[in-house]
Amino acid sequence: MTSFLVDYTLGKLAKWLRIMGYDTVLCECDRNRAFLEEGARERRIVLTRKKSLSKREYRGRLMIVEADKIEGQLEEVIRRLDLSPDPDLFFTRCLSCNAVLEPVEHSVVEARVPPYVYNTQRDFSICPNCGGLFWPGTHKENMEAFLRKHNPTGPP
Repeated sequence: MTSFLVDYTLGKLAKWLRIMGYDTVLCECDRNRAFLEEGARERRIVLTRKKSLSKREYRGRLMIVEADKIEGQLEEVIRRLDLSPDPDLFFTRCLSCNAVLEPVEHSVVEARVPPYVYNTQRDFSICPNCGGLFWPGTHKENMEAFLRKHNPTGPP
């Protein structure tokens, strides 16, 4: 599975790669050397908008993302890296910390969600790392529509 290290210039892209199920670490450090060293050490594809990094000697895989907006960035990464997003992996990672989500019983979440959500939703996932709680509300439909529109390899 493809994994990424993304710098702070592409925070929204990191979120969308996680939505698509890709292991994506967001590096908020501002030191280019440390950023590249981490990418090489963890064997991740490094994504950035910093064109100056293309001039550095780097033994890993580095991609300078040209697009300004998330829609173009997502299309560019999928096309240039020849990715084939797997719909079965969509919405399987925590959007905050990147951990793989785990299913959680409906009855366990009652105290943690609004009554309307508890009464209208059946599937919940929890992040074992940060404790974030997720469910397929209208945001999931909106995200899937976005991915269908901006995924050049086809609909999810």
